[in-house]
Amino acid sequence: MTAESFDLRRVDLNLLVAFDALMAERSVTGAAIRMSVTQSAMSASLARLRALLDDPVLERSGRRMLVTPLAEAMTGRVREILDEVRSVLAARSGFDPARDRRSYTVTASDYEATAILHPLLARLATEAPGIQLRIQPPDHDVGGGLERDQVDLLLAPKEVLPGVGGFHHEILYTDHHVVAADADNARFGESLSLEEFCTMPHVVTHLDLHPSLVDAHLERLGVARDVQVTAGFLLAPFLLKGTSLITVTSRLLAHRLSRSVGLKLAEAPVELPPLSTVMAWTGRTHADPGHQWLRARLREVAQDAVRFGHARPEHMNEIDADA
Repeated sequence: MTAESFDLRRVDLNLLVAFDALMAERSVTGAAIRMSVTQSAMSASLARLRALLDDPVLERSGRRMLVTPLAEAMTGRVREILDEVRSVLAARSGFDPARDRRSYTVTASDYEATAILHPLLARLATEAPGIQLRIQPPDHDVGGGLERDQVDLLLAPKEVLPGVGGFHHEILYTDHHVVAADADNARFGESLSLEEFCTMPHVVTHLDLHPSLVDAHLERLGVARDVQVTAGFLLAPFLLKGTSLITVTSRLLAHRLSRSVGLKLAEAPVELPPLSTVMAWTGRTHADPGHQWLRARLREVAQDAVRFGHARPEHMNEIDADA
């Protein structure tokens, strides 16, 4: 059968959307979650695809589902077709955040989730109650979710996104490192000498699966520290209470946690690299009004968060649990 003789009237084009979800997730369960349908409904769509294409599409091999060669060959072309359809419809359709119901999948570390996504969730609750965020942590292949269209938006430090140029992207905000200690730490004063920084006991951090930018920077400078604890970037400030430990953290995060953790902050005695968070997305969502609205709200939240984080620099040694 030729393309010209194929009768589209006997085809439910929604099957292309189901096919795209199945190829992205490589799983009936994952595709069902992605499309907000039941697993039985997605299984029925897969059965219809198999009948339409006369091909298994997905085949079980042990505990994994493998994509057939035909389905693999179709994946890119189907995605291009759907992107084009979305672009055409987006140009003529509006978006009402107060009425729309949809889910966005966002990959972000605990740091970005706390600093930016938490205040965004508070805003969505009043402005867009039907909008849901599915927040998932990054894995070793940071941009892989975007490439496979499993993720709508990616928030990550620009240093861990070497291939970000392949996506639409922008620097969402830039944060700075400070040194933090328990508010009752008598050894931690208004300023910190290099000797004090090196000899006081440290909690060194990592950002999810990625090594600390600070550790790599200080190692290049030959600055040695008394490392006593290693912890996640978000956890480290909580470990300071009641101890003589200090840690290098983000100024924005320190202010966000000020109601939970009594902290004193000081500038580091050596220059530390900034934390620049990139927001990245694909052509699939670039022109969609809902996605454009979400990205605009994230920009606003990021600007507010940075202003809040730098609102009281003169009181940086007095950030406590009642702030």
